[in-house]
Amino acid sequence: MGVKMSGKFVKIRGLLFAVSFLALAALSMMILTRTNNGKKEEEGGHLPFSLVYRQGGMTHRLKGFWAENTVYFCIPGNLSLEKISLDMEAAEYLLFNGGQLSDGDALSQVELNQVYEAFGSGTDGSGGESDGKTSVPVVFMQGSRLPVIRLTTATGSMEAVNADKEYSEAGFLEVYDADGNLETAVKVERLSGRGNTSWDAAKKSYAVKLEDAEDILGMGAAKRWVLNANYYDGAYIRNQIGFEIARKSGMRFIPEERFAEVYINDEYAGLYQLMEKIEPGKNRMDIGNGYLLEVDYLERSVEEQHILLGNEQPVVIHAPKNCDLDDVQRFFDAFTADMENGNTAEAMGRLDVESFAKRFVMEEILQDMDFGYTSQYLYLDLKNGILHDGPLWDLDNTMGRGIAVEAQDFFVTGYDLNYNNVSRWYAVFYSQPAFRKLVWQEYTEHFRPAMLALTEGGIEAKTAEIEASMAMDQILFPAPRSVFMTDASLEEHTAHLTGYLQDKINLMDEYLCADLTDTVMEIVLPKTEVKEVPLEMMPVQEETDSGEYGLVHVIMEYRFLAVLLVMCGTGMLLWYLCKKTGK
Repeated sequence: MGVKMSGKFVKIRGLLFAVSFLALAALSMMILTRTNNGKKEEEGGHLPFSLVYRQGGMTHRLKGFWAENTVYFCIPGNLSLEKISLDMEAAEYLLFNGGQLSDGDALSQVELNQVYEAFGSGTDGSGGESDGKTSVPVVFMQGSRLPVIRLTTATGSMEAVNADKEYSEAGFLEVYDADGNLETAVKVERLSGRGNTSWDAAKKSYAVKLEDAEDILGMGAAKRWVLNANYYDGAYIRNQIGFEIARKSGMRFIPEERFAEVYINDEYAGLYQLMEKIEPGKNRMDIGNGYLLEVDYLERSVEEQHILLGNEQPVVIHAPKNCDLDDVQRFFDAFTADMENGNTAEAMGRLDVESFAKRFVMEEILQDMDFGYTSQYLYLDLKNGILHDGPLWDLDNTMGRGIAVEAQDFFVTGYDLNYNNVSRWYAVFYSQPAFRKLVWQEYTEHFRPAMLALTEGGIEAKTAEIEASMAMDQILFPAPRSVFMTDASLEEHTAHLTGYLQDKINLMDEYLCADLTDTVMEIVLPKTEVKEVPLEMMPVQEETDSGEYGLVHVIMEYRFLAVLLVMCGTGMLLWYLCKKTGK
């Protein structure tokens, strides 16, 4: 325009620049906070010392980590403090209760969860001075009496593993039982990341493949194991109690699991759940030549062998590899056609009906946001033409966590019926009086007693067993654990879980027995039509452990990040336009 800008125009441009700068600064701080979440030594400088102890005939080192300008040492609960000694590196001595501990001294006089001071001319960090020496605040914590897993990677670092889920490293695994005895020592063929949307969380889940099959903590010999982070479960125990309810009900092939403290490359890594991987095998799913199937998202299935149901929902065939997909496709086509043509009895003749009745009750209890979309496992006896439902997997977003946070009735038969084929199938099955009666029988005889035991003190007992370990885990990973009840305490998460199960029992007592007449409800499976799944109904969820977010929840979690990006970009664009216009 060739006109010199007015003072008002200059002020507007300056304001836009300031907004852009502040947004960019805030964005940088958020990224930095996420990047440095957890055990970053750089938070307060070099660590003043490390701990040394012997266990299983080997000498181990335990490094601390910085959190809130304090160095924390998280000690396994299966160790005696008398067996742990100081290895002074940057510090000269540790001051406590008027006394001092020096290099080589044991921790026998140390009190847990108290703040001590490590002094030395070479230490860094905030704190006062004593005789010209700087001090670093130090806290010792100790976990619950749990098994301990020690992993050592080939490079001695987890940086590459945590940066790329597809990257893997070899290593070595040691497992100590709750009494501190060495149970397993074996080479690791590959340690890699595991998870989908949850992979972006601060605490990550891992897949472990051993060089040789090992029986770990009494769960049977196998090569493949899962270290489940349970990061987004504020109560930590949803996988555990869900599997327990299912196992007590008689559901087959429910994965076994054990809580354990995990240490990787001499650093505390958190409280994990060591779990069996879902796979065919003698000590896993002994299904012979059966087909292991999983209902999953189309985008996750493109690189796997799979078939498509009528509305293009994929069913992945995990095993056997290189199978005849046409045979599986024909089974599901015939199964679906029977229900669409009103031949419900013929369709149910293709099922292990008991397994479907048990799964119906279990999914009613869970109200799983993944139900019918992903991590929905089945297995097919193709020789005899029988489809089995189960096993369960990935229960972090269940029982009051996820889309349905309160107990509701008939969750299973009403979960987006057009796209969710499993929910549509169950709606047809439940229209049959024999199936309704079997569901009621399974609920009253098996599931309800297991639920009652949990509400009448079982949940509190389970959390008490891992309470000290949960406290350490939350120091290492202090970020909000859930898009639901983000600021809730452990007690509040536990109370919500207990209350949810109590409400669910009351509801199921009413609606599962409300219609047990011999009347057939005459529900015929509607003809399927391909449709795009609504954003709010597409629970993008990790395949493990755990965890994790639906797409809407991910958007909500990162909403401030998105706003800052928009502010930054818009402000810079307007500033540029103002500058250009004012020339």
